[in-house]
Amino acid sequence: MDTPPRTTRPLPLALRIGLTFGTLVLLCILSGVIGLWQLQLVTGKLDAVVNDGNLKLALAQDLSRQVHIGVESFQSVIIISDKAAAEAAMQRGGAAHERFIKQRKALLALVSDEQMRQLTQTVFTVNDQKAEPAFGYFVQLSMAGQREEAGRWLATQLNPALAQLQAAIQALIDVQTERNQQLQLQSQRDSQRARWLMGACFVACLVFAGGAGYALIAGMRKSLGGEPHDALHVAHEIAGGNLVVTVPVAGRDQASMMAAMREMRDKLIAVVGLVNHNAQAVASASQQIAQGHHDLSERTEIQASSLQQTTASMGELSSKVRYTADQSALACRLSDEASAATRSGREVVERVIAQMQEIDTSSGRIVDIISVIEGLAFQTNILALNAAVEAARAGEQGRGFAVVATEVRTLAQRSAAASREIKQLILASVDSSAAASKLSREAGAAMQQVVESIARVNSVMRDISSANQEQSTGIGEVNQALIQLDDLTQKNAALVEEATAASIFLNEKAGELARSVRTFQLPVIA
Repeated sequence: MDTPPRTTRPLPLALRIGLTFGTLVLLCILSGVIGLWQLQLVTGKLDAVVNDGNLKLALAQDLSRQVHIGVESFQSVIIISDKAAAEAAMQRGGAAHERFIKQRKALLALVSDEQMRQLTQTVFTVNDQKAEPAFGYFVQLSMAGQREEAGRWLATQLNPALAQLQAAIQALIDVQTERNQQLQLQSQRDSQRARWLMGACFVACLVFAGGAGYALIAGMRKSLGGEPHDALHVAHEIAGGNLVVTVPVAGRDQASMMAAMREMRDKLIAVVGLVNHNAQAVASASQQIAQGHHDLSERTEIQASSLQQTTASMGELSSKVRYTADQSALACRLSDEASAATRSGREVVERVIAQMQEIDTSSGRIVDIISVIEGLAFQTNILALNAAVEAARAGEQGRGFAVVATEVRTLAQRSAAASREIKQLILASVDSSAAASKLSREAGAAMQQVVESIARVNSVMRDISSANQEQSTGIGEVNQALIQLDDLTQKNAALVEEATAASIFLNEKAGELARSVRTFQLPVIA
């Protein structure tokens, strides 16, 4: 797919429309400002005519009118014979004079330029120097009843002064009227110029609006690359998943929105196809992962069950080993006690052997004594026999002695017999004592061997007890390790279950993704 050439990025559509309408708004504002400016000029000049010029003109005309009223009133005073009417005419003239003075002050407050000031000053000079003194003297004459003199004064002095005042006022009126006319003409010219300027601005706005609208439409058509409804149709079709929709692009257009939409469609075809393929692969792989996790979960559960049984067996073995260790420790203590008792028995046997040796020695001495007694009995028997023989030789005289000798012989024989029996008993006792002494020595040797054997047994029992303690400690550590391993196995089983659930969830999402991707219509690849 050809990559569109890099071009200068155009202004955003909203910015272009905003600039166009902003410029139009600025032109309208400029036209309005110019119109308002011209209107302000015209209004100012009209205001100068109406509020200033006309007011000055009205004041000047009122001054002229008051002078005219004064002239008529003063003439009426001379002509009218009725005194009341003459007084009324005189009052009208006085009122006109007072109003003249008042309007004079108002006009003086409005005058600002030099020409009008000079004309106004001329009016005031004529009034103050001629009309006012003549009017005062005329009033004196009228009040004095000198009608003829007042008439002559009116005709010769007051009327000419009033006429001169009227002429000065008329000059002021003429100048102000001319100025008002000039201001009106200037206002008309300004109004005409304002109309021309506003018309020119309106034409400029129309020209700019037409040109900007044409340029904006041309730019939009160039940016869109076609009609807006075609772009809208293509966008709706692509949004609906139809990626086989035809995107109309004119010529070598690669920079318009339609060209970009065609490129987007082509890339979407590639991306959606790849996503569809990968989604199917992910679904298959996630299904295999889920099955593998399920098998792993079952094996983990079996392993956890076996490990629990092993842990229980190790717990029982640990209890038995601890019991064996306790019994070994007890046997070791009993062996120590037996060894101590054997040592005590050996000492007793040694003392018995010593006593037997002493008895054997005493028995030997008794045998010797008995041998002496037996010898004495034999000699006594011989002596008694000799005494009996001698008593027999003595006859009756020796009968008693013979009886004694016989008794002595009998006692000697009995003593010899007893000595022999004692000797035999002593000899038997000596033999028994010798045998007992031999047995005692043998028993002592046996006891020594027993002591040594018990010592060896005691050492072995200590080794066994130590080994049992170490074995119990080792089995306890193994049991603790098995408990930890069982806990880890349980956690692994939980993690495997979570992984299984996650793989199932992934499989479901992969299926949803595949179903979502299948909503796109892709071109059939031959």
